[in-house]
Order: sequence, then C-alpha cells, then structure tokens
Amino acid sequence: MKHVKLFEEFTSGVSEGYSGNFPKDITLAKTKKVAEEVAKAMNMIAEPGEEYKVNTKTIDNASFDLDVVRNGMVDEYDGGSYNLYDDGSIVNMATWDRKTGESPVFGDWRKDNAKKIAANVKKMMNESLTEAAIKWQDAKEGDSALVKDLNKLGLIVKAYGRKFHLKFPDGSDKTYDASELEFITNEAVSEAESYRPGDKWSRDFDYDGMLQMGAEASIKTPIRDLEGLYKSMVDVNYHKEARHADAAIEALESGDKTTAIKELKELNKLCKQALEESLHESKSEAELVKKANQFKKELMQLKKDPKGNELRIAAKEEQLSRVAQAIRNARADKMGEAVTEAKDLRSLQKALDRLQNDYEAVLDDETLDAMAELIMTVNSKL
Repeated sequence: MKHVKLFEEFTSGVSEGYSGNFPKDITLAKTKKVAEEVAKAMNMIAEPGEEYKVNTKTIDNASFDLDVVRNGMVDEYDGGSYNLYDDGSIVNMATWDRKTGESPVFGDWRKDNAKKIAANVKKMMNESLTEAAIKWQDAKEGDSALVKDLNKLGLIVKAYGRKFHLKFPDGSDKTYDASELEFITNEAVSEAESYRPGDKWSRDFDYDGMLQMGAEASIKTPIRDLEGLYKSMVDVNYHKEARHADAAIEALESGDKTTAIKELKELNKLCKQALEESLHESKSEAELVKKANQFKKELMQLKKDPKGNELRIAAKEEQLSRVAQAIRNARADKMGEAVTEAKDLRSLQKALDRLQNDYEAVLDDETLDAMAELIMTVNSKL
C-alpha cells in the first residue's frame, strides 16, 4: 500500500521516532474509535483490492496497529503501527521522515476525522513521490511507476525502450508506454540483505539473522549450513558461539550425535542471549517497529521460494515473534511510566491542597500566591 510502502521506501536514515508523551486521559474505547477512523482514512486512498482493518489483538491505550487484507489474505501490521500523543498527534511509528528523522504525524486524534487524515496522508505521499521522481530514461527494473490515469502504483518487472511492464499489489500486471506513467526510483531503499550461511562482514550485515539461525540450529540442520554459520561467526567476531558450531560439525561428521546435540544446545543458548541483548539495545519503539517491518519483508521474500529455505524461514519467523514481543513490552513500559507520573502528580496535588488549607491563616500573601500558582501548574498537567 502506498501510505506505508512509499513513505518507507522513499525515506532513509535512522528513525528517532517521535518526541512526545502518551496522553494520561485517553481510554481504550477512545483509542479504538481513533483507530477505526484511521483505518477508514486509509481505505479512502487504498489500492484496489486492499482493505485496512484494526488489529484487535494488539490495541491498547494510545497505541494500535492496522492490518491489510489483500485478496482474502490478512497481512498483520502492514497498515502501520500507531501511537497517540498528548499534543493530539497520530504518529505512524512504522515510517519516518528522512528530513526530520521523526515518524510522520497523520493527524490530530482530538479533532481530525477520516477525511482530514486521508488528505494529510495523501499530501505526504505526493511529496514523497515528487522527491523520488525520475525520468523514464533512468527507470529500470525494480523501480516503481505510477499509472497517471488510474493513480495506481506498480513495480517495474520488465523495461524495454519506452515500454514498461508493471506488476501491481493485487497480483495483476500490464504493459504501459512511458507517456502514461510517472517514474519513481527505489534506490533510496536501504535494507540489510537477509542472512545466508557463509555471509561475510559488510556494512549492512544481518547479525540478528545469523544469531537467529544459530538459535534454531539442530542436528537436522544440513552440515553445509552449519559450516556457513561457523564461517560467518568467525568473520564477524562471534568466536564463542563459533567454537560450539565447529565442535558440533566435528561431532556430526564423526557420527557422535550425543556430543553434537550438546554443542548445538550451547550454541542455541548463546545465540538466544545475544538476540535478547540486541533487542534491549534497540532503545526506541520506532527502532523496534522498523526492525519488525524489515523482518516481515525478508520473511515474505523467503516464502516466495520456500524450497531449501525452511531453516531461514523458521529463524525469521522467530525473529519477528521476538521483536513483536519487545514492541509490546516497550509500549507497556511507556504507559506504566505515564500512569505512575499521573499518580505522583495527584499525590502532590492533594498534599498542596492540604497545606494551603492548613496554613492559609499563618502564611504570608506572597507564599500563598506561589503555592496557588504551583497548584494551578499541577492541575494543568492532570
């Protein structure tokens, strides 16, 4: 869908998320109402064959996810992951603006309706398209093109002369002349390649993919994959884990399954620990959401050609599950902090009221005025 794919693919850089606080007065019922309004807005600008729905399993106070239904198949979270903030902002944490480094604001949850939100998103989409626009002579396979008459975005799968064959999200495809299209480069996309056994260090090396494969390795894993895993671990300085992979390979080659199982269990344990540490290092929820989206894309790509990729698919599914749990934990922590702050402020408010009543007769006017101003400040934050 354009609102996620375009905004995500034609932006780059590290997301800083959004600088704001969760509202203390929002309820689950209000969050659900806002979520339904955002889903309605996305459906106003959706591609043919797509429908946006609220994910009822993950909705929480001030946060929700949207799923996308395509041809009867549900793609969870593909419609974005949203937070609501105390300044009224509806923020899609799954995307980010390369100019500001922040996730985009889709609207104001206190006052905007679906029509207004849709207009905001469409404006951002158009700005993203304009920034990434290229001439037809520079377009190549893998870039995107917008069919002007239909306002429909497709992927260029074949380019010959002025003719371009496009494939669309609904599964359809068609050839168009360059005059019928607007062209968009996909070179701004910067994603790490999904890990393959034997990969050597690179600037975008998939450490999590390597570790997840180590966490899932068993005696059923082909020895060639274990050998590739060992070489990768040595190359990126995971020597402790590599020693257990090497010992397991030697045991399997000599027919010693007992030792192999023991060494692989140690490898699994170390890799799982390293993965947990990796998730904890992702400090912001935005970073976790970005990581989840990356894993999801990689998983979809692997499932297109599942033969021989069974282990990688299982590893990627486990990665996605882990980061999804980390996102839920991050949201719960942030909501907990907001609730604690609210409780502290209410305690302070009661204490100040009590002081003002008890000492009104003996305190000077200047002190009473200062106390009254402090009480007003506390009240404004509740």
